[in-house]
Amino acid sequence: MTNYAQDIRAFMSRGTREEVSLVTRRLALGALSAVVLRTPVDTGRARGNWQTSVGVAIGGGETGTLDKGGQSTITQGAASIARQQGFTPIIIQNNVPYITALNDGHSKQAPAGYVEGALASLGLGTGRG
Repeated sequence: MTNYAQDIRAFMSRGTREEVSLVTRRLALGALSAVVLRTPVDTGRARGNWQTSVGVAIGGGETGTLDKGGQSTITQGAASIARQQGFTPIIIQNNVPYITALNDGHSKQAPAGYVEGALASLGLGTGRG
């Protein structure tokens, strides 16, 4: 675990509900923006299907959104993130069937592990698998 990740865990254990919520929302927005903008683009289907929810994951389906630039997806996600309060988790997911293949390096537009790289750019380490 990085020092930054340790600092976040320590803060979450001592911060007020409001402080933790603010930091959680900021990190989630950074993570969403980074992962959307690093997602390879052909039609915009993968980029447009990053979905953000608070408390409960969105079940199975795709949004049907094509978003080559990613800004609409980020704006929609930001609206969901803004509703988060306290210690409620924020979930960022993508339900296109080939998202794992993209993250495994299937596209020449992005390196394998681009999702993990997006999180690492925020100082948040992840384990694949």
